[in-house]
Amino acid sequence: MSYAQLLNPRPEVLSDDGIEGIIDLANLTDRKRRKIESKPAAFLSLTYPTSDIVRVIQRLNERFTKRGETPALFLFEGLIPTFDINSTRDRLVESYPFHPDLLTLILERVPARGGFQNIRGSLGFLANLVRFTYQSEDLVTAGHATLLNRETAVRLQDLDPGGDLINRVKGNMEELANQPLGERLASTTVLYTLTGDGRMRGATREDLIRHVMLPGSDINDFEQTLLAYQKYGSHFHCAESRYYFDNEENADAKVEFRSLTIDPTGAKARTKLRAMWTTEVFRETESTAVFTTGEETKAEVETLRKDRLRFVLAPRRLKPEDTWPARGRPFVYPGG
Repeated sequence: MSYAQLLNPRPEVLSDDGIEGIIDLANLTDRKRRKIESKPAAFLSLTYPTSDIVRVIQRLNERFTKRGETPALFLFEGLIPTFDINSTRDRLVESYPFHPDLLTLILERVPARGGFQNIRGSLGFLANLVRFTYQSEDLVTAGHATLLNRETAVRLQDLDPGGDLINRVKGNMEELANQPLGERLASTTVLYTLTGDGRMRGATREDLIRHVMLPGSDINDFEQTLLAYQKYGSHFHCAESRYYFDNEENADAKVEFRSLTIDPTGAKARTKLRAMWTTEVFRETESTAVFTTGEETKAEVETLRKDRLRFVLAPRRLKPEDTWPARGRPFVYPGG
């Protein structure tokens, strides 16, 4: 799929004045899903809607779903971003093999911040990107300026004296390496972070989409990755609709990620609960087993003393297949 196809809005939302849409909430309940309002994914993919548009639609949905069968008709005009396809194509032709926005960052923002010493340094940075992407990528974006490439990381330290932020970003990238678009998203975000300042520090959602979502990428992977960085990235932040990395920790994200590594399978928690059941609730440890699976529990019961009653505590009502014969008679669990 070409960029022109990605950015070209569907015919049903075009008018002589640009792009507009009439949203009728009555169509939300169209069971045959013939109306665009009943297909949120289709509506929100008219182009790439801005975060403001998404927020407006979400608030309208929340407002009117709480009021039952409230009829409503809304006219949105001039809110959905339009793209000048010819201008976009011309910019891509001029900047190829680089994304135009990447050249803006490296050739304009970086020198403005006194980075890379001179234009030769900026060209060297771009040349390095080409060197390790030319065989695999059709278009080079900020998402390819990965800190996992040693030369890229060294050059970017010119914008991060001491390398503190870069090292923290690397740590987040390693922790979230299982995310499908994690490397591109982190690379884009850190480049926009290091080349911006004030209210322009960081990348908007639209910036991330342009640099991370290359043709063939799945928007669901993008959403999953962005959510993971917001939830678990200890140095990943969002303020005023801009995403950026910062030396200051996101404490909540750190706790969330730590919870995944302390007991990822829940085994420690289950062991603790079993101990509480036998010692604090049932108050019998020598002749008590806690049901897990039929075979495992059977083996555990066989290790208990046989000269006294043996008990099995179950966290749920057991089914016949969960029991087994004992001494010629069905083994019956208390409460089973």
